[in-house]
Amino acid sequence: PPRCMALLAVVSRVRAAAAHGARGARAQRAMGGGLSRRVATFAASGSFRPDSPTLYSDADADDSSFLASKTALVTGPTSGLGAALVRSWATLPQAQRPRRCVLVARNADKARETASALEAAGIEAATYICDLSAPVEVLRTAKEIAAAEPVLDICCLNAGAWLVDPAPVLDADGLEAHYRLNFLHMVCFVQELTPLLARSAKASGGESRICVHGSYTGMYFSKGELDIDNLKTSDPARYKLAGNIEGSFPYSQTVRCTR
Repeated sequence: PPRCMALLAVVSRVRAAAAHGARGARAQRAMGGGLSRRVATFAASGSFRPDSPTLYSDADADDSSFLASKTALVTGPTSGLGAALVRSWATLPQAQRPRRCVLVARNADKARETASALEAAGIEAATYICDLSAPVEVLRTAKEIAAAEPVLDICCLNAGAWLVDPAPVLDADGLEAHYRLNFLHMVCFVQELTPLLARSAKASGGESRICVHGSYTGMYFSKGELDIDNLKTSDPARYKLAGNIEGSFPYSQTVRCTR
């Protein structure tokens, strides 16, 4: 996959390390000692499937050639890993850079700043302002993008958060905040943008890609468990699942969903 997977899908490298022992030391150096040892132990336990279709080689993960002259969408591109992702594209050799970036963000000022950095590198940028934790707004924005953008080759679903509120935060429909932002926005974008991705692939004679970005932290807290009954409302008794840390249960569950 393109650079986005190299930057954000660290867990794929750890899977590879578990499956191909020789890479273990390199993966531990990349992730840091204590956490990487727990990752390796978890991977060796069988909770990770070495034969997963999302497992890529180091060469695949470092290959950014697929980005060349493509149109890529990124949710949450103005801070954290999302910002690092899109800004890294501006540092690629000119021939490897995407042609256009579609930025979906909540903060208009930060979105314009990110767009300006891309445009300075010769990459077209379009911004769509959207609160990705509001399902109705997400659907509206996804439909707007599908209607306005003639081409979409790559959809990087990156936006997410770990909230530390003392109790679950529900909207008027009873949907928990982590569930809305970390998972539901991805479902909405995939549902609305898949036809555009498919048309773009057919027109180019190539392929389109959906990249879902996640976090091993959430996988670790869930211990491989997915509690279907509590995805939307988050049982208050389990809200502080990991070491009494607020939000750890719903955060980890939404990450499990994306996997």
